[in-house]
Amino acid sequence: MILRLITIVSIALQSRVLALSVGRSTRVFSCTHPNGMCELRVDGGEPEMYDALSVSLEMCAAAPGVLLCIGNAPPCGDGAQQLLQNKQSVNAQATLRRLALGRPVIAIAEETVSGAAAGLWMAASHRVCTRSTIFSLPECRVGLCPASAPVLCSLGIEPHMAMYAALTGAQLTAHDCASLQLATHFAQAEQMPDLLNELRRCPAASFPMLVPLQRRTEPAPSYQASLFAEGVGPSINATILEVFGEAEDAADCALRLRAALERARPLTQSSAWRTRECADAVVDILDSADKALRASSPSAVAATFDMMRSCTSSDVATAQELAITTDERLRLDDV
Repeated sequence: MILRLITIVSIALQSRVLALSVGRSTRVFSCTHPNGMCELRVDGGEPEMYDALSVSLEMCAAAPGVLLCIGNAPPCGDGAQQLLQNKQSVNAQATLRRLALGRPVIAIAEETVSGAAAGLWMAASHRVCTRSTIFSLPECRVGLCPASAPVLCSLGIEPHMAMYAALTGAQLTAHDCASLQLATHFAQAEQMPDLLNELRRCPAASFPMLVPLQRRTEPAPSYQASLFAEGVGPSINATILEVFGEAEDAADCALRLRAALERARPLTQSSAWRTRECADAVVDILDSADKALRASSPSAVAATFDMMRSCTSSDVATAQELAITTDERLRLDDV
């Protein structure tokens, strides 16, 4: 058994700096800038990271703003480890939402934000994506309910799209995130250094801290579109609504998905270019969703469907607790 050491290093420079290194691949870096902005940077996905992050977030209680940079943070592969990761992440998400009530909390998704890390990003009041951002909730693959999925409801995402993301673990690009309002801003890679520098130096008040976001961000690039490509987006949205929004339960959802695929496949041979283009896009989305559902745990899919149907925007914490409790029961059933 490898002993994990938590190393705390404090450096007295112009900013107060706190760096926590957990294990070999995970670290939490925290500092307070001269303008009072509390900055945290997290990389990796080990469960211990979320405990360290919760400690760092508590130190930001008096800060006029919080900047959270999330590097590559995929979920743990093992189901039991991922359950622990989700449980510890929920506490950090609750702290972030509490901090966001009285100040701007700006979260930047630099690369992969999946599972528990996706919940951290969604808990912020201002969410920045980049060209490299990939968002997903893949927990059903390892027999878990996505504990971060209820946060989708609080962001005002249409229920059928939230259900689609939670059940299939679909990988959403920056354009998808912007179109779904998961992301509030998009920044090009070349703008990121200037954006971060301005956030660290701007006056310590809510409105001035948001000016760098207005200056350094732009609409997400349309060439990344998958769910919302021009010309085919409405057809994809209508199909996802039929399959994931109108289904009565998880079994009905799977039946609707296969029926929609059967109807769409012949249209890919149409002589009408626009019809063929729409059909190709719909088949690609539905085929990926069908493969994801077949590869996922049926009990986890059913539990996730029920949870997403019952969760409301005003009850995120309760829905997350339900997801964790359900996951613990599912894991016991597996044993």
